[in-house]
Amino acid sequence: MDGSEVSNLHIEQQHLAMVVTALITAVGTFLATKSTNKVTLENENIKNATSLYEQYKELNQQLQQKVDKLEGKVEKLQEKYEKEINFYKLEIEKLEGQNELLQRENEVLKLENIKLKEGVSNDQLEN
Repeated sequence: MDGSEVSNLHIEQQHLAMVVTALITAVGTFLATKSTNKVTLENENIKNATSLYEQYKELNQQLQQKVDKLEGKVEKLQEKYEKEINFYKLEIEKLEGQNELLQRENEVLKLENIKLKEGVSNDQLEN
C-alpha cells in the first residue's frame, strides 16, 4: 500500500465522517423544529436522509473497490515473494551440497598434504 492510497483512504474516511455528521444534524433539525409544518419538514428530512444515505452508499462502494484492489495487489506480491523464497531455498540447498563436497575434498587434501609432508621428512632423514 503506497502513501497516496493511504491518503485517499484517509480522505474518504473524512468524507464518511462528514456524511454521518450531516445525518445527525438532519435528525437534530427534525427534532428541534417539530412545531413547524410537519409534512413539509418530514418530506425535507426524508429527502436529506435519502441523499445522505446515497452518498454514504457511494463512498462505501468506492472504499470497497479500493480495498478489493489493494487485496489483489497484496496477493500478487505474496505470490511473487513466495516464488522468490522457493528459488532461494533451492539455491541454498544446492550451495549446501557444494559446501559438503568441498569440505570432504578439503579433508582428503589435508590428509594427502600430511602424507606428503611425512614423505618429505622421511626423505630428509635418509639423506
